[in-house]
Amino acid sequence: MSWSKSFADPIELPNGRVLRTLRDAGHYVTGLSKADQSKPHWQIDAHELMMAAERGGILMLAEIAVRQALAHGQPKPATAPRKKAVKKYKLIRSAIHELLRGQSRNSAPQSLLPDSHQRFTNSG
Repeated sequence: MSWSKSFADPIELPNGRVLRTLRDAGHYVTGLSKADQSKPHWQIDAHELMMAAERGGILMLAEIAVRQALAHGQPKPATAPRKKAVKKYKLIRSAIHELLRGQSRNSAPQSLLPDSHQRFTNSG
């Protein structure tokens, strides 16, 4: 592999510049200040770029490392609340659990037992 290998998806920088290859990303990292380069997320990025370019490492790991380093310190996007409805069996299960909570493990409320079982328990 070489430094000219292209990323699967180009990486757009906040200033509008686009990183398309390992070389572009390497130049970007080396252009950072020494203080920024010494930060752990950029160290990981540089390591993954070198592994992908010079030692046959996985290109996708290098791309992910660049994206994570660029996103470091930025707030995570707010997630939308779930709009999927609760499944009915979960509601029924919760209701049964609430009914049984106060009961002993061996006795179930008579209203929850099938009719055939109620006949045997009541005939006694």
